[in-house]
Amino acid sequence: MHQSPPPSDGLITEMRSNDPTKPLYTGQAVNSVPNKLCIIKEDGSRMRFPYHALMAEDLQMGEDPRIILKFMADIVTLRGINLIALFDYLGQEPPYLYVMPSRYHPLIHGQPFILTEAIIDETPAANGEK
Repeated sequence: MHQSPPPSDGLITEMRSNDPTKPLYTGQAVNSVPNKLCIIKEDGSRMRFPYHALMAEDLQMGEDPRIILKFMADIVTLRGINLIALFDYLGQEPPYLYVMPSRYHPLIHGQPFILTEAIIDETPAANGEK
């Protein structure tokens, strides 16, 4: 009988690296944390903000309760109902936030918070100001 020569070290390494159980796509998994926050306004307009550019989150309670998200190039001010729940939700880096008209508050059941306003302003540094 004819015997084949033993496989070379390079061939063994190649065989091991060609694992058929590896996923074909190595990008962001479907169930992983999103890398951007998309705010969808009442008129349907949308704006995305990369989470890696989020520098601070500030929950301000008082006469004018709001959440201020400070990104590198933008400042996003959020107003709504039950902002503490929204602030906690933002800690999970959600992919979308929907602004709802305030007149629909009584119609939305089971929601832990309601976002009624999102104001987006450029930071002074984004305008070249100091």
